[in-house]
Amino acid sequence: MPFKRQPSDEELIQLAEEFRHLWQSGNVIRPWLRKHQARLRALVAGDWSWATLADALTRAGITYRSKRPWTGDGLRAEVRRAGLPLKSRPRDAPSTTTGQIPAADSPAPQPPSLDVVIPKSTHARPSPAELEPASDNRGRSVPRFKPGAIRPPEPRRPLTQDEIEEREVMRRRLR
Repeated sequence: MPFKRQPSDEELIQLAEEFRHLWQSGNVIRPWLRKHQARLRALVAGDWSWATLADALTRAGITYRSKRPWTGDGLRAEVRRAGLPLKSRPRDAPSTTTGQIPAADSPAPQPPSLDVVIPKSTHARPSPAELEPASDNRGRSVPRFKPGAIRPPEPRRPLTQDEIEEREVMRRRLR
């Protein structure tokens, strides 16, 4: 890991002042870090280390409620966590930010109907025509599925004399 120069107290105080102006009392740490992570990462890419940034944030009064001072590793981990995608809404839900709200009078979309082809025998292979995809009422192709079959369990077959002898040899070895 490359060593970075230790900034002077004046530089730390100046950076702490910059952070203090960006911080408002009552802010939540992680959203604030998410908002300013580009600036923090740019500082680290330059002359600043995570430890000196942690010191500047602590001097600015930007800490969790415990008032415990930041550490370099702790700040780096929190900035990384703040950069992870939010889990605020499911990915398949319609987005209200794009302005695509379904109209109240429009019918709800219907799932495509599947044409299932059942082969004559459950053990017979379906013909190539049966494996071709069917099309739904909109002309899109949908796959056809072969139904599964559950076979009854087969009875245990009796062991041969060779298998019995081999089992006994293994049993003696493992004692």
